[in-house]
Amino acid sequence: MATVSAALAAAFLLTPGAQPPAEGAPAPKIDVSASQGRPGTGLTVAALDPCPTVSGSTQELTASFTDAAGVTTYAANQQVNADGTWSPVHVSVPAPTATPRSTAVPPPLTAGAAGGTGEIRAYCLDSESGARVDYAPVPFTVAGTARRFTVTPGFTGPGTSITFRPVDPCPPGSRSASAGISRRLAENKVEAITFNLKMNTANGTWSPLTETIGTTFGFSWYSAYVVCRTTPDSHGPGPVTRYAAVTVKGLPATGGSLYYSPYNGPDIAYPGKPGGKLKVVSPATRTLDANAWQVAGKRCDPGRAVPPQDALRGQYGKQLTTLAGWSLGRLGPVYVLKSKSEWKPRINHIVLFDPGSAAELFDREGCDSDQDSGLLAHWLAASSHNRLTVLAGRVTANCNRLGLNCNYAVSRSGSSPRSSPIRRWAPAASVNRSSSARTRR
Repeated sequence: MATVSAALAAAFLLTPGAQPPAEGAPAPKIDVSASQGRPGTGLTVAALDPCPTVSGSTQELTASFTDAAGVTTYAANQQVNADGTWSPVHVSVPAPTATPRSTAVPPPLTAGAAGGTGEIRAYCLDSESGARVDYAPVPFTVAGTARRFTVTPGFTGPGTSITFRPVDPCPPGSRSASAGISRRLAENKVEAITFNLKMNTANGTWSPLTETIGTTFGFSWYSAYVVCRTTPDSHGPGPVTRYAAVTVKGLPATGGSLYYSPYNGPDIAYPGKPGGKLKVVSPATRTLDANAWQVAGKRCDPGRAVPPQDALRGQYGKQLTTLAGWSLGRLGPVYVLKSKSEWKPRINHIVLFDPGSAAELFDREGCDSDQDSGLLAHWLAASSHNRLTVLAGRVTANCNRLGLNCNYAVSRSGSSPRSSPIRRWAPAASVNRSSSARTRR
């Protein structure tokens, strides 16, 4: 067991009123709330013996955990009372963490505490003389792996919904839990958002949580985290158990587009060219050919037209905000607006290229008549940021937009929704962009 050195005792004797431990006496003792646990375990360190009192000076108590590999993690310093007593301090055994910054490079995850037996240590430090008294270290064994959770999708950004799901419960005795994402902007500045989790205190399990991320979270990498506490207040004092962090990619608010093609591949019908085809490559961030968004043999089935939330797969550095469709591809954006997709609220621009004639949109054997009337007008009225652009070729322009107005822009009562900005897109539809190619319906 550690003892106080003669030099340290002499340092205390230089301070009037100092009462250091006698030379050769056992070191003061601490109590630790557990002797073993997983990485991320929260511990409480309490005094069995007070710090030696030093009249007229200020002392601080520092606690730490050193793992089997010799890596030390410190808890926040705490001021010692005049009589040498101090309040319990809380130390977390390190779990795998990440420290993301404003960069496109994914941050590496740290390994967390090394397995095996380490030590919980504490010492008293006199701020005037620099005299230090170490408490007897207490062994702590790190066993197993850190608690885990998942985040879907693996990216986030303004308007994106992310879901936290538990793999492991909080430890026994936990009374609250929270989750969130964060990144470090500067040495002492962190951007973070935190959500409270609904936890069953009887067994530590918590319910999956889905939250929408605000507008400040842009292109970067973030660290998703979950913590458990022994206090009912998620920000209250007490030991904190940390789960292994999960890295999440941030995406900018705009720039991603999804195009619904009426063709399979870049070759389109073009009677004026040899072979009757012309190769036109879509400039959209992602293109869905007809066989990708239509369900073979199932008329008007939208099941494949609404891709999952990671429609851009997070690899383009953009979020999906624009939908486009040509001819029959007009149904793609319509199916999205009718869906309950989690990323639908991010859509703020729809582009329809020569969507079709009145006869085509009123065709009883087609799919347009199955859709809700007033759909586009309601979407436009929902936000002043939403825009609809209709590029009308001969087919669409010659019908005076009758099909679009009746099927998608006017309610069944015969009028547009109140406050509908229908006039914003009607002039755009009247632009007669002649099309030399008969589009495919």
